[in-house]
This record gives sequence, structure tokens and C-alpha cells, in this order.
Amino acid sequence: MNDARDEAEDGLVFEYELDAPPETVKRALIVAEFRERWLPGARLAPESDGETIHCTLRETEPPFLESVASFEILPRDGGGARIRIVHRLAKAPVAANRNRPPQMRAA
Repeated sequence: MNDARDEAEDGLVFEYELDAPPETVKRALIVAEFRERWLPGARLAPESDGETIHCTLRETEPPFLESVASFEILPRDGGGARIRIVHRLAKAPVAANRNRPPQMRAA
């Protein structure tokens, strides 16, 4: 397996070349029992399209960040698959006080 990692402005980008055919790689992401083995707690997002599958991930500890991992799976010349994973933070955490200055109220 070849591994190429790159930091993009909008997230982390990972690229791998796998010996398995694209259909097997897609099945490992789509079938919950298989996905749970290596990507526990991921929820498959409904906006999956042909060659790209999107998973939403949420941390179990504060600040409970949510992120989206997009998996693009393409056939590789000579067999196997190439998978490109882009991992982005879904939304920035918001402070409980919204970082506003305190307001005083008249009695």
C-alpha cells in the first residue's frame, strides 16, 4: 500500500493505493459491520454519490468536534483501487457564552 499525505487548507488529505478492487473497498465503507471494525462510531451520510462516500464522525469527549471524511474510490491501472480521503472539520465549536461581553441589567 502506498501512502501519500498532504495537508490542504480545508482539511487533511490522504491517498492510498490498495490491492483490493474498488467494489470491495466501497463495501468495506458501506456495510456497517465491516466499517465498524476500522471506523467505529461513524455515521454514513446520505449524500453519497457514485465514486465518493461521506462519513460524519463525532468525538466522544469535549469539545465534541464533528468532522466529515470523504472517501473517493477509483480503479487503479493494473488492478486494485486508489482511495483518496479528505478529512475536514464540520463546524467550529461555539463558546457557551458566545464570547460576548457581559451585560448588566437594571434592577
